[in-house]
Amino acid sequence: MYDRQKKMETLAEEHFQAALEFERKNQLEDAVREFQEAIRIHNKVGKYHSHLALVLDKKGWGGYAQAEYKVALHFDPLDEVALKKYRPTSQMPIKKQGIANKLLNIFRSNEKSTRIGDILVAQGHLSQDQLEKALKQQHDEKLLLGEILIRMNYIRPEHLAQALIAQSETAKPIS
Repeated sequence: MYDRQKKMETLAEEHFQAALEFERKNQLEDAVREFQEAIRIHNKVGKYHSHLALVLDKKGWGGYAQAEYKVALHFDPLDEVALKKYRPTSQMPIKKQGIANKLLNIFRSNEKSTRIGDILVAQGHLSQDQLEKALKQQHDEKLLLGEILIRMNYIRPEHLAQALIAQSETAKPIS
């Protein structure tokens, strides 16, 4: 078992190094792909997430980047890149009223399609039974559902990031 784990860690590190090389050459799509592959192989390495976030920032995908910085800090609270770049949502400037309305709409909507748990179920990352258990725990603990789902090992942090992106894309303008 140890040999297999070591091989997987080595393979993940090779993808990480390839991603750094693509980033250095400004081949951002290839860098994203390699960082994601490193994360797929060995998810719990903070630097993989923080360096993916740097590339996502360069591509102009700030929201996704912030989610990755947060994941990096989850796995490595001392990750220097993530500590420097991560901005909690409350500190992020909202540049346009349209963005503010879109974000507000996410929280105001009662439609199932915009609830994060329903999105994760629809994406196949979560079962309805797991969602119900997590919602009960959320009610008891008053934490964010995504944090509970990750802590319960029902989903991986990248699944939450994907669902949050999907959620923001389904938001309808406030009328």
